[in-house]
Amino acid sequence: MTDSKKIPFSTAVELSYLKENKQKILYNTINEYGTIPSTKQAARLKDFSKEEKLDKSVIDAIITEKTETPIKINLTRKSLKKYFPKEYTVEQMEGVIYKLLEDWAKNNK
Repeated sequence: MTDSKKIPFSTAVELSYLKENKQKILYNTINEYGTIPSTKQAARLKDFSKEEKLDKSVIDAIITEKTETPIKINLTRKSLKKYFPKEYTVEQMEGVIYKLLEDWAKNNK
């Protein structure tokens, strides 16, 4: 799954410590839920495995837990400068962007 870019390399490293039979259970669970574990989840699976406490129910619980995916947006000054006066600071641009987002959110609820 790493070769086909379905699992990030760092996650795969953590999962490589699982015994083969646990990897098979995990593989089936991934297919069942359609969810790839994060690196943190993979580390937790590894820790449970080290303690000999990793079974199907633990794998299910970790795989199905809700994780908040951070949002990262990169807006460069170069890409934004066509929308703002040259003298605007970064703080002023952020203020305008957040105000526009607030107005948009109010109109789209």
